[in-house]
Amino acid sequence: MTIDYSSKEVWQQRFTEHPDNFEWLGGSDALLPIIQNLLSSLPIDSTILHIGCGTSNLSFAIRDGLSVSPERILNLDYAARAIELGQALEGDSKAKGKMLWTVADLLDWENLHGACKEMAPFGMILDKSTSDAIACGYDVDASIAFLPGHPTVQLEPMILLALHLAALVRPGSVWLAMSYSSTRFDFLDDVHALPGVARLNDLWTVERKEEVEAFEQVVPDAPGSTHVHRPPIMHNVYVLRRTNTPLDVWPKDDFYE
Repeated sequence: MTIDYSSKEVWQQRFTEHPDNFEWLGGSDALLPIIQNLLSSLPIDSTILHIGCGTSNLSFAIRDGLSVSPERILNLDYAARAIELGQALEGDSKAKGKMLWTVADLLDWENLHGACKEMAPFGMILDKSTSDAIACGYDVDASIAFLPGHPTVQLEPMILLALHLAALVRPGSVWLAMSYSSTRFDFLDDVHALPGVARLNDLWTVERKEEVEAFEQVVPDAPGSTHVHRPPIMHNVYVLRRTNTPLDVWPKDDFYE
């Protein structure tokens, strides 16, 4: 049976049946030095958007390990159960201040805009295999907030995600993504674009890509196995940088100016 990793129902069921922490592709330790370095290049008050936070401990590790104020971190998932679990876990901690948690659909602009407008523009987006899940989906019929009249057009989900995230960040912000795919962001160089909207590689540039070795974590319900002389599995960490190219959106907010 093929699992549709782009499905809200799949994730809601997973987090209901398996509420414990789980790290897709790799633990937080591999990303913290990269995040720390990137944060040093951003304004000191930059806010952080963790998309598809699931039951990862990444935001907690940033709060505790990098001493980032929790009020600067917004954790977002479109499975409500993941948000409930994160809030409960944070409620049990003795940390001062609270992170923000919200349920939103990254491919629905009005929903996403409403969930993020109080903290946007963001200085950093954290994406731990969320792009991988979204890329599994079918093309999306979306009302485009970047075109006059907001027409409905059909787009690949990753194209829509890149447009939406570009509208939520300030110039110079970073999108840090961990992916199993070595070609996850090749679509940015695609020549086609929406009429009147900048090409995607005018909005985002891949600043660097590096491989990190995967760590093993057993997926719940997966059969156990042993590996003899198995070569290391490598995943990819991408650093994308938002350019200065403007993106007109609706509704208008001060953070777009």
